[in-house]
Order: sequence, then structure tokens, then C-alpha cells
Amino acid sequence: MRRTISVIIVTLWLGGSSVFRAQAEVLYDLLCMVDDHEYEWALSSYCGGEDVFGVPFDLQAADDFSIDRPYFITAVIVNYVTWLGECPNRICLSVFLEEDCRASNEAVAYLEDDDNVVCEPFDDGRFGLRGLRIATAPSSPIFLGAGTWFLSCQPFSGDWGYAVAGVGARRCAGGDEFRCGTNYRDGGDYNRCCDGQGSYGHTDWRDDNPSADNLGMSLRIEGIPAGDCVDGEIVSATCKVRDGVRRGRVVVKISGGQPNGTVTALLDPPDPRSMSIALDGSGRGKGKFRGVPLGEHRVFVCDSIVDVPCAP
Repeated sequence: MRRTISVIIVTLWLGGSSVFRAQAEVLYDLLCMVDDHEYEWALSSYCGGEDVFGVPFDLQAADDFSIDRPYFITAVIVNYVTWLGECPNRICLSVFLEEDCRASNEAVAYLEDDDNVVCEPFDDGRFGLRGLRIATAPSSPIFLGAGTWFLSCQPFSGDWGYAVAGVGARRCAGGDEFRCGTNYRDGGDYNRCCDGQGSYGHTDWRDDNPSADNLGMSLRIEGIPAGDCVDGEIVSATCKVRDGVRRGRVVVKISGGQPNGTVTALLDPPDPRSMSIALDGSGRGKGKFRGVPLGEHRVFVCDSIVDVPCAP
């Protein structure tokens, strides 16, 4: 569902929020179109709406971005206008391959996260809607290889909202920030996140607005470079704790990697510690996270996830 709108927005950031990671890189950023009052469209991208319409819906909007090397996606922030202004308690992130400027039907990566959701309101008084800047720092970072991808963010709520978008995106970003423009559809059988149902019958991705090729969502994506991943690494991790000590060392070992390459290990998202591990000529390497508290921990290397208990 698209609605043509023209708005004046009061700029608000998630001041001090932990979703903005100092070590992460900004991979895509069109939040500026709200800050600069540049958006003209609102794209349905929500799971829910029963408190507004009496029945639930499942509609998706996705925008494309390109990366030149593998990354862990560690934060996603989207500007929405909503009916009730309710901060959702759960987020669905879905990532799709780009296929001739359309998103693939099936998600190649998706995450339902009910933690680490932060909201900041902004004023959308002209239309009687309530602006929300919604941010999530995934508890399991999404690993993506180099290429062009489409990303969809759907909040779960009885409220209903629209991801804002605009053709002024290139201008507000200071360059060509996107290649294909937005897609939208009913989630339907393809969407593994939502239990709602769409009402328009458009289960194929669409971009049939004349401005679609220039339309970008007010979206920010952050990530940490994953290193020289080759889709074959064997990763193990153990925690060593000395008697009477309340912290340990998590030792990460890698084999089957890129010879003479370097990979990044993350410890305990959503606010991960990161470590670069150099690999030798046979693709083997080892690194240590020191001063790790006792308890359960998770290590991420390329597309591997290892659970590591730390106990005496």
C-alpha cells in the first residue's frame, strides 16, 4: 500500500542509544530525508494492525543496498509514520537477493528479534499520524556476502505503520545511494515472520510507481566487516577459566579458511566485542577474547555461530 504524502518533520535522533555502534560502519543511510523534510511516500511494512483496522495484515517494503565485501549487519534503523505511535516489542528483518532489480521471493536471511528495540517519536502533526524512528540491534548479526541485497523491516504491533520514503533520497544522501529503488508486496506464504494476512493479492514484489526507480526508504544499515570469508570455515571456541577467577579467556580456532586471509570474530552481540584473526597459508588461525565474564556466550565468525559456556 502506498500513500502520497508531504510532511514537515521535527528532527529527533535516538540520542545516546546503544544501537549506534562505534566500531560499525554505515552501509546505507537515508534517515536524512526525514531530518531534511524530504519524504513524499509511505510504504506499508508492518505485521499487525488489528488495533487500528480490526484485522491483522502482513505487508512488506524492501529497499536495496550494495556492499563490496562480507559484513555482519549489526543495526537497522527505519523511520515510520504510525496510527497509534506504539513502540513495537518485536521486529522482523528479512534479506533478499537482488534479481534484476527485484527482490527474490524467498528470504536468504531473516531474523525475528524481540530484544533491543528502541523507539524515538518525531512530530507528524500535518497528517494526524505519529512518527517513530525504530531501531534494532540484532541479537544475532546477519551475515551477508558482497553484492546487492534488499532488506525489509517489519515491526510487530497492534498498531499499523508505513516506512517513509522519498525521491529526494539521492539529494539528501549526497550521491547515488541506491541502485534499484523500493519493492513492496503482501507477505503471504513467502513471509516466514508474520501470522497476519495481506488484503491486496500482490504476493509478487512490485515497483510500479513511476518514481520507483528513484524511491528510497528512510533507512540506515550498519555493519562490521566480516573479513575474507570463503563459505567453508570450520570454527571452534572454548573458554578457559582458572580456579578462583571470575573471568576467563575465550579461544577461537579456525581452519578451512582463506589462506593468508583475515577474518573477524564477534563475541556476544548485540553489543559485540570484535577481534581480527590472521590465517596462515593453510587457512588456519587462532585468537583470544580476554576478560570474559562467567556465563553463556556466543561467537560469530563468517557464517558460523558457536555457543561457549564459561565456567570454572
